Amino acid sequence: MDILKIYTKTVDMEGVDLELIADNSQGFSGADISAMVKNAQIKAVHNLMEETKNNPEKPKPKELIVSMELFDQAFQEVNVSQVIGIKG
Repeated sequence: MDILKIYTKTVDMEGVDLELIADNSQGFSGADISAMVKNAQIKAVHNLMEETKNNPEKPKPKELIVSMELFDQAFQEVNVSQVIGIKG
């Protein structure tokens, strides 16, 4: 959870459950978590660009917001480099 908090401290989020993300990413390396957070941010930028392209008259938001849905998508796409510390 600590690493996730570090990587998300400058990310504007809405409706994001960091505890759930941390639980689902147990054993991920710091690089994996970083990649997931960056991927969610890239998805937010892409969505904003698409929305702006489709609605040029609409005012542009001043902040880029990352939602839980974007984290879910990013989580599904992250290639875990190694799973550490998980005992079955």
